[in-house]
Amino acid sequence: MEQPRLRDWRAWRDGLLWGTVLGAFVLGAGGRLVMRAIAHVTEQGTYFTVRGSLTVVAAGAGFGAAGGALFVISRRLFPTRRWLGWFSFWAACLLITLHVVSPVSLVRLGFFLPLLVTYGVSLHLASRWRAGAYRDGDSSSA
Repeated sequence: MEQPRLRDWRAWRDGLLWGTVLGAFVLGAGGRLVMRAIAHVTEQGTYFTVRGSLTVVAAGAGFGAAGGALFVISRRLFPTRRWLGWFSFWAACLLITLHVVSPVSLVRLGFFLPLLVTYGVSLHLASRWRAGAYRDGDSSSA
């Protein structure tokens, strides 16, 4: 995904694929664990259901796919100014996080922001790994 064109199908495929997978694991499963931790720290009742957990993982995958698309778009809009692409990606992700984590509190942000950073850094590392595979001529593996 190195400086993708808007119509570069590999960049979109990888951005959406990695965004979805990382979103399901980091934002979804990690988000579910964070919700349990917040409930424990704030001494709220903790309820666990399989259906609720699957909903959170699915939402994480959806937000992850959106983050993957934002990642590709930010790299497309700012191919020569990487810092501006990164700023736009992180700003958009932070705004989405602030909207989702409501009501916003220091406790919630303290738990959810590390998930956001883990997701963003993992997405960046995955894109660099795939860009290396493309440079090496390995376009057969997904």
